[in-house]
Amino acid sequence: KNILVTSSADTEDIALIMDKVQQKLTELGVAVVKSDSIASDSIEALEQLQKADGVVFVEQLMKSSREDIRKETELCSRYQVEMLGNVAVGEE
Repeated sequence: KNILVTSSADTEDIALIMDKVQQKLTELGVAVVKSDSIASDSIEALEQLQKADGVVFVEQLMKSSREDIRKETELCSRYQVEMLGNVAVGEE
């Protein structure tokens, strides 16, 4: 499986957690790609979403936008990419 790890929040805390998620999944033999927010309309991020078998979202309370999270889930549905789970991070 090819897993995409992404977040609508762009903070150092989120980047560190995304690195840890990537490392752990890679240790389990899972192919993992990290991406900027798929809600940002980045062509690269959307291409990575289309190639993914599943997505893990890493979001931070009070930093991640509800609108962006809604858009991310809609994009997963549109491209028929399975949402595998969420990592919710508390406030700083």
